[in-house]
Amino acid sequence: ESIGIGPDGRAYTTGTGCQVYRINLTSNAAEQFASTEARCLGSAVDADHNLYVAHTGGNVLKITPDAVTSVYATGPGGANFNCTNYPAFDKQGNMYLSDSGDWSGTINGMLYKIKPGGGEAQQWYPHAVDTPNAIALDADEKYLYFVETFGNAIVRVAINDDGSAGELERVVHMPRHIPDGIAFDSEGRLWIACHRPDAIYYFDLKSRRLELF
Repeated sequence: ESIGIGPDGRAYTTGTGCQVYRINLTSNAAEQFASTEARCLGSAVDADHNLYVAHTGGNVLKITPDAVTSVYATGPGGANFNCTNYPAFDKQGNMYLSDSGDWSGTINGMLYKIKPGGGEAQQWYPHAVDTPNAIALDADEKYLYFVETFGNAIVRVAINDDGSAGELERVVHMPRHIPDGIAFDSEGRLWIACHRPDAIYYFDLKSRRLELF
């Protein structure tokens, strides 16, 4: 689940059996270098090659290149998150985190923010959101984009100058699709991977066109 790319160009991903893999994209060789107590979902890599994974055990884990694993962040008050799904860093080292909720159909997902260095998360967007999945910041860090899986949409929340959450806006609606992952390219297009159907799209924010890749 998920692909995180480090500063050296190596990729990281996780398996459904709690495996953590490191991949050399030049040689196409992979190694399992760590494992976790529960399955991990989204991941992000910092400039020192440390991997941060959304751990479904209820927290965010930090895994060093030599596989030393520690808890990087917990929910408010030290509590467990409901379904830790995807982390993303901004340029100041703040981590944004999606918590998908309980997947019951009740809108109880959350968007959190964690200060540089980790610790207890704080609820960033003040309202519950619908099954937030993968997240991504645009290049200018004006918006936090997230996948609204059960809402069949890609949504963004404005990032105010003081770092607080602004207005929420649905950017593209995808009826009869279950979007799962997102990433920006160097041209500012948003790439969308779907759980169903098995398809990848890209969305041009300027023209508002959604194209099948």
